[in-house]
Amino acid sequence: KCTETLLSTWQNYKFADVQDKKPGRVERRNLYRIEAIAHWMQRRGAGEKRERAVAPYGELRKFLTSYIKNEEPEDKDHEPDQLADIFLRFVRETAGLLIEAGKDLYSFVHLTFQEYLTAEFLRRRAGEGGVDVVWKDIQAVRDEPRWHEVLRLLIAGYENPKAEAILVDRILGEQERLSRACVELLGGLLLDSVVAAEERRARKARQEAKAA
Repeated sequence: KCTETLLSTWQNYKFADVQDKKPGRVERRNLYRIEAIAHWMQRRGAGEKRERAVAPYGELRKFLTSYIKNEEPEDKDHEPDQLADIFLRFVRETAGLLIEAGKDLYSFVHLTFQEYLTAEFLRRRAGEGGVDVVWKDIQAVRDEPRWHEVLRLLIAGYENPKAEAILVDRILGEQERLSRACVELLGGLLLDSVVAAEERRARKARQEAKAA
């Protein structure tokens, strides 16, 4: 809700003198842009520590320009790089989602926004290509602690129990002994009351009891 409220100020920022007839479409497009930025910045992070990613403005602008060019309908009035400049100025100066983290360096105002929007980006891609698409995106990072909050937000937000169960099993794997990172992630999913995680714990308990 906070993200939606901040992005809704776009109407006053971009269309102060024009009555836009389709504000919902514009707001969705902006939401998709900021989700893509969050995912890109989350990917830039390194190491195990959970922290906001920082990106030089030039690289951020280049990424968003490419995203607009490849993912959005052509705008007859503006070039993709112009749209990127307008949007980045808006999210920095008006919406406040991005802040300066140094000279020409930018990050999200809080790590929570970066992680939540990354999870939303992944979930939306699941709607387009199914769980397999999401799995390809997260397979290499499932053991990285800095991705665990994203994975928890992603899984807990699923409305399809079968898709949720498939993703939990793939993330945790089928090995009898889970890695420390997977154990910690499973603990987080249990705190979130994710049914698939509870079933996984119960299955593991039955296996241990049988082995004993």
